[in-house]
Amino acid sequence: MTVEEVVQRLEKALRERPALARVPITVIGNRVVTLGEALEMLRRGEHVEEVLRALETLGLSNEYEKLRLLAAEFFRRMPPHMRVMVLGGETRALSGEELAEEILRGTELGKKLVEEFRSYLLTVRALLGG
Repeated sequence: MTVEEVVQRLEKALRERPALARVPITVIGNRVVTLGEALEMLRRGEHVEEVLRALETLGLSNEYEKLRLLAAEFFRRMPPHMRVMVLGGETRALSGEELAEEILRGTELGKKLVEEFRSYLLTVRALLGG
């Protein structure tokens, strides 16, 4: 698939599901890159190989540390008023920042959130036609 075809596929997916533009998909350098930013990079011809590799392996990578950073960033970007109910043991309503901290501290909850985020990326991959 050419870069132009990938761009067209991403444009269509983001038109149909604009929220996907905010999904962190890779780390380039020390910067977390969202799907929308990846599309812009492809349009500008920047980091093309890295972006294409990230799209090809979306949700499939075994790079746990990278996945952990992406998951933490995903939750960190939640609107501040939103809360996620965490059930079991002690039921709690946690903010995105609190969920990101669980991930970064490597707690059991954090590990579960990383695995759920990986599943979410696989869903995003399917929505993109991958």
